[in-house]
Amino acid sequence: MKEKLDRLINLLIELISMYQGIVKLSQNKRGVLVSGGNPKELELITKQEEVLILQIAKIEKVRESIIKEIITAHNLNCETLTLTQIKVLADSEAAERFAQISDKLNTIVAELSTLNEANTKLLQQAMNFINYNINILAQHAADSTYAPQGQPSKPAQARTFIDQKV
Repeated sequence: MKEKLDRLINLLIELISMYQGIVKLSQNKRGVLVSGGNPKELELITKQEEVLILQIAKIEKVRESIIKEIITAHNLNCETLTLTQIKVLADSEAAERFAQISDKLNTIVAELSTLNEANTKLLQQAMNFINYNINILAQHAADSTYAPQGQPSKPAQARTFIDQKV
């Protein structure tokens, strides 16, 4: 049992490291977005995030198999275990390590959530700015204000800078 708990602790520490990498990438992404952003830089950061997410998914599969082994070994009637439930099964040393890991994961998740919210707002503002500029460039010229007396004004020739059929 101790061996399974040690493997689980090592996997969780590895997950923490990867999540910290995602936090750093999210901070970099925020910096790029705030500075007006180079799309290629943003794309590179996104690709790095994708690599980390794929690695996390692999580790999660291994973690789930270890959890199933622990459930089977203890004849528990549940599909998954939380870190709190695992702490009860572990000895005092391992329980302390699980508590530290749990605190660290909660901190990272909170920080990542805040960064994602900020980045989402920045992206939305950038999209609004782009759409505003496109609308200004694509506006039609206004009708003339004055026309000869008794005659309706002729519609002005539409002038656009970009193709509106996009």
